[in-house]
Amino acid sequence: MGFFKLLSAEFANMFKNKKLLISVIAVLLFPVIYSVVMLSSSAVTPYGENLDNLPVAVVNMDEGAQSGDEDVHAGDDLVKELKAEPTLKWEFVKQDVATKGLKNGDYYMVIEIPKDFSKNVTTVMEENPQPPELKYIQNEGLHFTASTITDSAIKQISQGLSYKITANYTQQLFTQLAGISDGFKQAADGSNQIAAGTEELSDGTSEMLESLKGKSGDISTLADGAKQLEQGTGQLLSSLNEKSPDISRLAGGAQQLEEGTGQLLGSLKEKSPGISDLDDGAKQLNAGLGQMLGSLKEKSPRISELAKGAKDLELGTKELKQGAVDILGGIKLATAGSKELNAGLEQLESGSGQLSGLSQQLFKDLGEYAKKNPSLMRDPEFKKIMGESMVLAGKDSEISGVPQLAAGISGAKSGAQKLVGDGKKTGLTTLVNKVEGEFVPGMSSLANGATKVAAGTAASEEGWGDLVAGTTKLAGGASQVSAGTTSVEQGWSDLTAGATELSGGASQVSAGTDTVEQGWGDLTAGATKLNSGSSQVSDGTASVEQGWGELSEGVTQLDDGAGQLTAGSEELHTKLQDAAEQTAGIQTGDENVQMFAAPFQLNGEQVNGISEYRQSTAPYILSLALFVGALIISLVINFRKPVIAPSSGLQWFASKFVKVAVLATIQAIVLTAVTIGVLGLPVEGGFSLLLFAILTSITFVAIVQLFVTVGGTIGKFLAGAFIILQLQTTGGPLPIDLLPASIRTLSNFLPMTYTIDGFKSIINMGQFNSFDVIALLIFLAISAVGTFVYFTVAFSRNSDQSERYEELTA
Repeated sequence: MGFFKLLSAEFANMFKNKKLLISVIAVLLFPVIYSVVMLSSSAVTPYGENLDNLPVAVVNMDEGAQSGDEDVHAGDDLVKELKAEPTLKWEFVKQDVATKGLKNGDYYMVIEIPKDFSKNVTTVMEENPQPPELKYIQNEGLHFTASTITDSAIKQISQGLSYKITANYTQQLFTQLAGISDGFKQAADGSNQIAAGTEELSDGTSEMLESLKGKSGDISTLADGAKQLEQGTGQLLSSLNEKSPDISRLAGGAQQLEEGTGQLLGSLKEKSPGISDLDDGAKQLNAGLGQMLGSLKEKSPRISELAKGAKDLELGTKELKQGAVDILGGIKLATAGSKELNAGLEQLESGSGQLSGLSQQLFKDLGEYAKKNPSLMRDPEFKKIMGESMVLAGKDSEISGVPQLAAGISGAKSGAQKLVGDGKKTGLTTLVNKVEGEFVPGMSSLANGATKVAAGTAASEEGWGDLVAGTTKLAGGASQVSAGTTSVEQGWSDLTAGATELSGGASQVSAGTDTVEQGWGDLTAGATKLNSGSSQVSDGTASVEQGWGELSEGVTQLDDGAGQLTAGSEELHTKLQDAAEQTAGIQTGDENVQMFAAPFQLNGEQVNGISEYRQSTAPYILSLALFVGALIISLVINFRKPVIAPSSGLQWFASKFVKVAVLATIQAIVLTAVTIGVLGLPVEGGFSLLLFAILTSITFVAIVQLFVTVGGTIGKFLAGAFIILQLQTTGGPLPIDLLPASIRTLSNFLPMTYTIDGFKSIINMGQFNSFDVIALLIFLAISAVGTFVYFTVAFSRNSDQSERYEELTA
């Protein structure tokens, strides 16, 4: 039976059944109805028209303010502007009405103008400006898109207010700059007059300073001479007065000197033997300290060895302490192991007893068995078994077997129990208690004592070193004392001889000092008169010199200041003139104010512009309509059961596929015609839209056919779930680039991703995207091949044609 005959039968059956035909027509019109409803409701963009239907409450509580002589009512100005431009449905109400309406869902947003709004606007030129605050509350829960629109509106209001405040500030600043320019001009004229006066002042101070500097040297010379004269006479008088008592004492002292030298001579002669004894004692002291120093140095190495030994003792006791801790840990492990060994030996003893009984029984059974079967005694293997059982039973005199093993295990068990002990007097447990309670603490005490011994010996070593150093210094001092006493002895002899000569000279001095005392009195009287006159001269010249220096310094500072004042006034005049010219050249027109308030403008353009909002939603709506239409076709058209029996799986597949493909094509043609002709959707390429809609419809039908053919009713459910999966993951409500990474990856394997992109390219950009076409052809090929494989396998299940047809039509 040919393919065309099978296909004709499919369509003939559809046209004969009127209910089926009406259902098919209704199914074909479903995508059209869905598209008409969806595209008609989205014909108007929500961001361009009907915005004045969105109610927004405005509460103006501004009390106004005063800026100079002008009244400021920024809140009223904002209300006037909102009334003049009704971009939204502004409702100017009281605060309680706005709060109630927001709570009841009557308003999408409430804008509050606070009472200090105008007052804060006027602080823009103050030291601490307070920015005006415009409060708004959005009721986002009513509708997300509406909240986006109201958010855009409040931002435009904010930008407008910012522009006005900036323009007002700039206007005030320009007004002040005009006054500043006039002030600069007046200040420049005044600074010019100051420059002329300071120039004359500088000339006068320069002449005065030059004259003062010329006479300064003579004044200094006069002052220095008078000062030196005063100092000389003062020193002379002071020396004379100071030495007068000395002269008198000199006379008296000369007499005492005469008497004292006699006594000194007698004393020196009397003490000469004691000086000799002092010299001998110093030499003996030096010798004794030398011996002491030698002994200390000889013992120093032993002190160092003692300190090193104490340090080694400290380290050893620490290691011994750690070893005691390790021994304690090992004994504890041995205790635990011995307990486990004891338990194991008890089990082994029990098992050995059982083994002994079994071996006895085995030997006995084998003997009885041998008696019943005497021929076995001639079998070498049986004899070997009998010998082994004899050994196990302990019947062999040379090898005791299992009984001896049991006795050994019993002895080992007894030894293990003694090893464990009863915890009081014997065993490892007692050893653990002794080591842990006595040995380890003793080792700790020993280690602490060794540490103290090491510290003490270290201190002893250090003190011994200090003792050796001190003794060394003491020996050196003793040597110096010995040498000094020797020198003293020699000097004492010389002193005795000199004292003899001194005694003779003292008599002559006593006679001469009487004459000196009389002449010194006459000299002092004359020096007193000379000092009085020189003091008066010195005081006068010092005052003159000081005044002259202060005058010179003051005139110098005055001259420097006059020069700086002249230069500064000239620079001030130049800068003020420049500032006046610069501020006078500042442009303060309305255009300049607008430039400050809005320093830049946006200049942009759009490509592939959308004239209607539904142009952006049409790709998603058309794709969804055709996919749902393909699913609904499966509800009225049987994708599996043939009208007449096919002759092959290929004919069966081809007739079914072509039938649903024709219905999908009609569905796409009707949908395209209504979308362009009836709804008037702006489309850049109408014919391209028709071809792509047909490809999309056939691909979706092929996918649904695969689900339904293979899965039956479950396949229809899976096809519906497959559509739901693509609602939010293929770039419809949100661009794919805004989706999470995992969903973006999934979208690459979903057909609506490519149908939405393809419709978008054709409707908005007039381009036929070949990549989307290739992707849809791949989905179409995979679905068609899958369906073909199913029909081929199903057709070949039975070899009998009648049975096969009954199965296919079941």
